[in-house]
Amino acid sequence: MTPETTWSRSRWAGCPAASLAVMLFAGGCAHHAQQPGTPMPGEAGGASEYRHSAAVTRLALGRPAVHASEFGFTKVAGAQGVFAVDDVTGAAWGVMNADAPALKVPAFSNVAGEHTEIAMRYFLEAGLPKDQVGGAHVTTLMRGGGAKAAGASGMQVQFVGYSTVLERVVAGVPVADSFAWASFNQKKETTAEAVYWPAITAAVVADARELWAKLSDPEREKAFRASLKVQGLGDSPGKVVIRHSNATDRGRFVAFASYDVLVTPPPGKGRGRILHFDSRGEERFLAPAPVASKRAPRSEKD
Repeated sequence: MTPETTWSRSRWAGCPAASLAVMLFAGGCAHHAQQPGTPMPGEAGGASEYRHSAAVTRLALGRPAVHASEFGFTKVAGAQGVFAVDDVTGAAWGVMNADAPALKVPAFSNVAGEHTEIAMRYFLEAGLPKDQVGGAHVTTLMRGGGAKAAGASGMQVQFVGYSTVLERVVAGVPVADSFAWASFNQKKETTAEAVYWPAITAAVVADARELWAKLSDPEREKAFRASLKVQGLGDSPGKVVIRHSNATDRGRFVAFASYDVLVTPPPGKGRGRILHFDSRGEERFLAPAPVASKRAPRSEKD
């Protein structure tokens, strides 16, 4: 087991672009005041946070640019799009209107590596800490429509563009809930982007390094798994990561070192889920946990 390994996932934070547009203009989901596109100092041994800002965005928002503070967001809204920062969490979101000219410009490249290179350069030049970037992956947007040919059934599929997602790593351990992603057109404008990169305390970083070192030994990992008070883990592999509150959680910020296990039930028995266990073997939740007194043990049938 290596600390750099984590599950690949899109960092759209559960919100498609259309939903983001509604959220930013009308208010909605969104721990600190905005800073201008630079890493904010963190304690020694911890990981500093990065705040993306309107001062560094490449969104072609259009004129006039209206600055506003409402619904818990600090926003810059132009004729073509909006950039907003959550006043509580510091998460930043940028989207274009559906009819924005920037969206009519072809994608920057149909080569994933080239798109990743420009996205990496964009965020690093903006101030995102280079030593906290452990890699990147892309998600692909395709569009379909129309028949393949006269009289034929099926859809034509057209490449629209990539989004490059930077993966955060601290002390060699993935930070599973942080993200920085962007999509670019041929003018090197971003057509959508989002960043959530909060500070991680030295205590959490130290705990994560200790947990990874401990569970790198197969025998100690086996003993740790056996101590977990949860049924149904089976042979699902585990990974050491740092978990933290998500970008839309305005409650008390939580971060902890976690042993994550992806549990996949038999076909037809429900969806897979990721379970989180801290260094003591206690199950942890990023959302409020079920009432303990009424909670039945998990099983393969759950």
